[in-house]
Amino acid sequence: MISPPARSGGQNDFFHSICSDIAKSGFEWAGKPRKPEEWKVLLVSGHTKATQGEVEFVPGLEGEFVNIRESTARMSVKRAASLLEYALAWCADHHIPLTDTRRQGYFQEAA
Repeated sequence: MISPPARSGGQNDFFHSICSDIAKSGFEWAGKPRKPEEWKVLLVSGHTKATQGEVEFVPGLEGEFVNIRESTARMSVKRAASLLEYALAWCADHHIPLTDTRRQGYFQEAA
């Protein structure tokens, strides 16, 4: 069986840039600003839920709760594109400026 092509390095870089932009904006979630890696978890989990994927929370090794989430490294190009669209829409809905994302060339300035 041939599987769909895996997400590209460019998609990965773009997503991490979005996560960094959200973190640098100072936007708070659950009462405090979050780091880029925390935004990654939040966006992947939200995208999974929004696309009717399975979201599972299990007790962790120390009694904490852990979200067993989808792996971005194993996403197809199509799935990664969907995640990027979700992240961009979330940023637009929450008025998050995408300055690093733009600076790294992912968006062209309007002429």
